[in-house]
Amino acid sequence: MKIASTLALIGAIVAEFFGSPTLGMGFRINASIGQLALDMIWAEIVVAAIAGSAFYGLVVMIEKRVTFWHPSQRR
Repeated sequence: MKIASTLALIGAIVAEFFGSPTLGMGFRINASIGQLALDMIWAEIVVAAIAGSAFYGLVVMIEKRVTFWHPSQRR
């Protein structure tokens, strides 16, 4: 689940990159490449990295609450 949550975000961005008619992150990166707007490209990459880290952290928190009984969760 931890890895799948971040890969789902990457998959959505790549899908938008290759032909989304809406204003998503992939669409904005693709449009910004054509305009050489490097600041927008890097901003979208940073936002994607933060969102991926947040999804990963959220799943880790849920995992700790749900599998508190498992030996790997004990300290």
